[in-house]
Amino acid sequence: SSLGQSLFDAPVLGIDDPIVEPTPPSATAVRAPALTAGRGDAGASAVARDLVVRRRGYTRWTEEEEQRLVAGCRAYPMQWELIRARCDLGHRTGVQLKDKWRSMSRSGQV
Repeated sequence: SSLGQSLFDAPVLGIDDPIVEPTPPSATAVRAPALTAGRGDAGASAVARDLVVRRRGYTRWTEEEEQRLVAGCRAYPMQWELIRARCDLGHRTGVQLKDKWRSMSRSGQV
């Protein structure tokens, strides 16, 4: 360029430069598996290697929750977040609602 600087004028770390380690996550956090390029994705890179994921504990579905899910699906078909908000299922995720509905449908419960 006309200013005398190019893209490659950035400083380069040498062998003797210190390596800064990331701080470890808290004891309750779980490290997510590294996302890697797969199936021939030439442009993909390994990202989110240090992504920390907090898992929700598993709680069984009660019969009352299932009834609210069925009523919600009749009132708001396939609108999981709306069902979640309006049918007192806020402690469940939209994905959990969808998965439960699918399993109930496949087993003939609805």
